[in-house]
Amino acid sequence: MFGIFEMVLPMLICPVRTDSGNSRVFLTVELEVGRRDSLLPFNDEVFLQYCSEASSLLSSSVVKSIIKIDGSGAYRSIIMRKYFWFCVFVIVIMHQMVLFAEESSEYSPFMLKTRNFGRNLQNTTQIATNLFAICLAVRDDEDIVEWIEYHWRKGCSKFYVFDNFSNPPLKALVQSYIDRGIVIYSYTVQEMKPNPQIFIYQQCFSKFKSFHKFMGFIDVDEFIVTVDIKADIPSILSKYEHLGGLALSWMSFGSSGHIQRPNGSVISNYHRCGPNKHIKSIVNTEHTIGPSANTHAFKYHRNFTAQTTGGEVVPSAWAEKPVYDIIYINHYCTKSKQDFQRKKKRGGGAGRIATDAWFERINRDFNNSCAVLTMPDLRLDQS
Repeated sequence: MFGIFEMVLPMLICPVRTDSGNSRVFLTVELEVGRRDSLLPFNDEVFLQYCSEASSLLSSSVVKSIIKIDGSGAYRSIIMRKYFWFCVFVIVIMHQMVLFAEESSEYSPFMLKTRNFGRNLQNTTQIATNLFAICLAVRDDEDIVEWIEYHWRKGCSKFYVFDNFSNPPLKALVQSYIDRGIVIYSYTVQEMKPNPQIFIYQQCFSKFKSFHKFMGFIDVDEFIVTVDIKADIPSILSKYEHLGGLALSWMSFGSSGHIQRPNGSVISNYHRCGPNKHIKSIVNTEHTIGPSANTHAFKYHRNFTAQTTGGEVVPSAWAEKPVYDIIYINHYCTKSKQDFQRKKKRGGGAGRIATDAWFERINRDFNNSCAVLTMPDLRLDQS
C-alpha cells in the first residue's frame, strides 16, 4: 500500500509551473528530497505551501514517475485544472498520514533510509510561540553546551537539537536545558545522501516553523555575534521583518596555533580569523518555503529574498560583500589540530570530508588578529 503512495505522491507533490498554451497544470515529477527546482509563480499560495511541506516528507531516493515525455525529454505529469482541489485534499490527507506514521513507527515508510528520525522529540503541542529559534544538526561535539548557553543568553528561546548518531548520545550534556524547556532533543541515525543536514533542516522547518517568527540554521561551531554586545538577536531581527531572510556573513577562524584542544571555552581560545564571503541564514518563517540545495541558503515566497544588513540580495551560499557592521557569525571551522582530526574522522554534516590541505589553507587565509568573544551576561528575564 505504501509503495503505491510513493508512486502517486510524486505526481501531486512537487514544484509547479503553468503552461500558458493551454489550461493544464504541469507538475515536475523527477524530485529529490533536499533539492527542488525553484518554484515559479503560481496563483494559489496555499497549493505551493502544501507542495513545499509535503515534498520534504518523501523518500530519500529520486522518485521518477514517467507519465509523458515532452519534446525536451523532461519527465512530466499532467493534471487537469478541474482536479486541482482534489489534489490539495489528497496532499493534506497524505501529509497527516505521514506525520502519524512518523510518530507511531520506528521506520517511517516515507523516510526509507532514516531510523528513529524525530522519534524522541518531546510533545511539540506544548511548545509556546517564541520569536527566535535555532535548528541544529550535530554529531559528537561536546562544545554544544557552550553554544546553547551563549545563544540562549543572546535571546534564542528554543533550540531544536537533532543529534545525528553521536556516540555516546549528547542528550546527557543538554539534559538541564531539556528539563527547562529550552532544548527540544531528538536522537536520529540519519543516512540520507548526499547531504543529511539539508534533510534535517527540512524536517525542522516543516515541524516547527509555525511556532516562531524567525528560525536560524547554523552549526555548533558557529556563534552569532552582535556588534553591540548588549543587543540581543531578536531585537536586531525585528528590524528586518520585511525580508525573507537575513544573510549573516562568516568571520572564519583557524586553529590560532593550538595543536591540542585547549582548556576553557571555544570563544575565548581562538583569536586568528578573517572575512569570508559565505553566509548562513536566519529566515522569516512567514516568507520562507524551505531549504535550498545547500545548507546556507533558503527558498522564499514570491517577492521575498534574503539580504545582508547592507542590503545585498543573497540568492546562494555567499555574498559578494561580507558585512560585519551589525550582526554576523564567528565560524570556528577548525578549532585545534586535535579537534580538526576528530572532525575529519567523523565527516561533515553536509556530506563533505575535510582534508589536511584544507586545514592548512584555513590557517593561512584567515590569520588576522581578532578580538575574542565573551559569554553574554544573563538578562533580567533569565536570572
